[in-house]
Amino acid sequence: MTTLTEYDRMNDRANVMGVDLQLTSMAQKGKDSFVLGAWRGEYVTWMYCNGAFHWGHYYSDYNEAMADFYKRAAR
Repeated sequence: MTTLTEYDRMNDRANVMGVDLQLTSMAQKGKDSFVLGAWRGEYVTWMYCNGAFHWGHYYSDYNEAMADFYKRAAR
């Protein structure tokens, strides 16, 4: 029997949505997880919680999306 980790569940959800994950920030106790992915022709950063992606910030420029990802993950 295989036990899925939170990262596995996040990755499975991304695959179902057709998201190409670029970067992930897994949560520490009391913090949220964030991802940077390519989706539908643009880059997006999302918070990941409760098995789903929420509160997306959308970018056409990868560097802007990456800067947003690091800013959100550092909070």
